[in-house]
Amino acid sequence: KKHATAVAANGRKLDVAIAEEAWKLAEEARKPIRCLVYCNSRDVAEKVRVALAKHGKKEVETELLVGARRVWERVKAAERLQELGFLAESGVELKKHAFLVATSAGEVGVDLDADHMVCDLAPWERMVQRLGRVNRRGEGDARIVFVHEGEPKPKKPDAPKPEEERAVIAWRSLALLGWLPGNK
Repeated sequence: KKHATAVAANGRKLDVAIAEEAWKLAEEARKPIRCLVYCNSRDVAEKVRVALAKHGKKEVETELLVGARRVWERVKAAERLQELGFLAESGVELKKHAFLVATSAGEVGVDLDADHMVCDLAPWERMVQRLGRVNRRGEGDARIVFVHEGEPKPKKPDAPKPEEERAVIAWRSLALLGWLPGNK
């Protein structure tokens, strides 16, 4: 099961909104959760990780998964993901909430599994990859929160800048997500 909800940032900075929504999932849980948090930019991901660590003080574990890594860095990252229970079928029982904050580096190539997910919007193909990293084995009741900043409006609609065009494409994925069963 996966239940998705779209939440507007409503004037909050994107990193603040994402961190707050992820922390809400942890606060509402009856036991420690593994929450995957996707951000389109490394800068936002780093800020979200810091904010989550501050929210939870010593009651959370956080990990950042961004960009290319050398072999020994990949080995260490895999060990940490295993320790936090984010690798599929790891069987790790958590003592405190765990947040994995990732960019597109966590969308493919790693067999991640999380209880819940919070993310910003991305093009549909990437959203499908992200969704596939939550409740992979169907053993839970996952909550997914899509945080957005409202419909993007390019300054020159006939000639949008590349980042404006990416934002419009990502916004369109929200409409597709609304067609999935059980989502609001």
